[in-house]
Amino acid sequence: MIQLSPTILNSFQALHDEARPWMTEEKFRKQLLSPFEPSDAADAGNVVHEASFDHALTLKGIPVATSLFSLDSVSSALERRAAEGRATYTNSDGNTWMVSIDLIDAIRSHCTDWGRGIPEVPFLLTEDEIGIKGVQLSGRADYLGRGRCYELKTSARVKAEGYIQSAQRLIYIIRYRVPLTMILAQVKITHPRGRPEGIKGLVALDRCVSYPIDPEDDDLPKLQSLIANCITFLRTDQAMINHVQTKRPPVLL
Repeated sequence: MIQLSPTILNSFQALHDEARPWMTEEKFRKQLLSPFEPSDAADAGNVVHEASFDHALTLKGIPVATSLFSLDSVSSALERRAAEGRATYTNSDGNTWMVSIDLIDAIRSHCTDWGRGIPEVPFLLTEDEIGIKGVQLSGRADYLGRGRCYELKTSARVKAEGYIQSAQRLIYIIRYRVPLTMILAQVKITHPRGRPEGIKGLVALDRCVSYPIDPEDDDLPKLQSLIANCITFLRTDQAMINHVQTKRPPVLL
């Protein structure tokens, strides 16, 4: 069974995108086969994701009443620093960043289901759902609301077109069969002098926009074509195709 992910398909799309000349076949191969080591930007992005969609911890210091989450079930810590307009947040990897309050506020304002949905939802698209024998797709949705899925992207430079046409857009809509809201947060990452020990840096808001995306009739054929082309490319390198054939399927809770 070939195990693919939105990240693999997004990287494959980048190979054929003139707007992303930094992606080469060698870089694609290295990303696929090398152990994942998040950059500062990726680590900061993880902190923003977790802080923004964390139900049990709010900017007002009042837990959100929900049957799905409780303060005891959340390992991360959010501390309001009202005077400075920022919070310190430790993500699931154990890394602590300062995150501007207005960044978290802005992201939540675009997630109209915040507090009533489920963050970090693992999923699996089976070969029957995809319509391609011997292929599965696994991933994790940022936030699943009531009749809408939300995907957050953080970047120093937000280019909406690339995200809107991404593999993730197709995958989430097909998997959950609901409209998708793509939230794009352009952020500034700095490493202020004199910051407390153990704080990696500060993530601040530049701008935040969102795009609602409705399902389209050709979503599945587009995804099938993308998967078929990606597999054809992976088969040109024995190490790459072996990697996706020996990946363990995700454990869905």
